[in-house]
Amino acid sequence: MLINKIKYIVMMCTIFFVDHASACSCGNMDIARIDKGSEIVFIGNLKSKRWFSSNYILNDLKFYKGESLNEVEVSSEKSSMSCGVKFEHNVPYVIFAYRREGKLWVDSCSSWAITDKYQKYTDRFNKFYKLEGENKIQVKESVNVHEASHKAN
Repeated sequence: MLINKIKYIVMMCTIFFVDHASACSCGNMDIARIDKGSEIVFIGNLKSKRWFSSNYILNDLKFYKGESLNEVEVSSEKSSMSCGVKFEHNVPYVIFAYRREGKLWVDSCSSWAITDKYQKYTDRFNKFYKLEGENKIQVKESVNVHEASHKAN
């Protein structure tokens, strides 16, 4: 009986530490480092999501690095624990996309919604790209990403 309790404790500790060890952690948002590792940088909106995948098509694009396109398909990890991004409709995003396995990828450390929650990242983006006046990216109103996605449905 004591051996079963010890096995249980060891198993629970293993699950706890493995779960926390694999959590996404971005650290300090260094725009210069993210830009250097990115193939393209743009602001865009979700047009559609590919069924049964974490592939997203974005449009209404404004490019800051790379070739200008009408729409871009990006992939992301499925889990937020792996830094995956789940794009929502009616919310603009800053996106730094990098190439991996022949596809453009994004993660939560290189992309964010242009909302009050991420204002400090957007401010860093504006400073890095020297965006001022009417070119400066601003959050026009407080947007709840969850509510915005329901408005689209």
